Amino acid sequence: YHVYVGPDLSDLAGNLMDQNQDGLKGQPDDVYEATFTILCPDLTVTELSAPDIVSSGDQFEVFWTVENIGLADTEGSWQDTVYLSEDGVLDAFDTPLATVDGEALQIDQDYRHSVTVTMSVSAAGGDMFLLMRADDSEDLAEENETNNVFSRPITVKKPDLVPTVLGPAVPVA
Repeated sequence: YHVYVGPDLSDLAGNLMDQNQDGLKGQPDDVYEATFTILCPDLTVTELSAPDIVSSGDQFEVFWTVENIGLADTEGSWQDTVYLSEDGVLDAFDTPLATVDGEALQIDQDYRHSVTVTMSVSAAGGDMFLLMRADDSEDLAEENETNNVFSRPITVKKPDLVPTVLGPAVPVA
């Protein structure tokens, strides 16, 4: 970041100040300039694993790894969320399956978490995606908020419903 202060700055007594230290006070080019860098953490999901095929209603384990690739340690709290997605892109149509608290991370440090989720019986069947989003609510100030989502394919099997009675129901006496 760059900060420019001036011109026409004065001290508490009203004296114009010489920001660029050229000996002339209050000139249009009399500006103090400073450059500084804000160091932030940067979380990214580096791994997401789960079974390749699950059936609706099944419970299964999801594992993921989050790494801090930023230039500062994390401070504060955040949550990681597992989503089910039809298109592999996180949006309002995706279904959250589980949310887990993140862990404090130093620079270049990572953590591995897991959670047991249940595949919804109302989930569309077929080829879908599991998504993991670190810092799901963007609670943590990061260098890059666009690298927090990792996607992997998953196939959701729906039960084959086959009628077992092909005639009129038998009355019960």
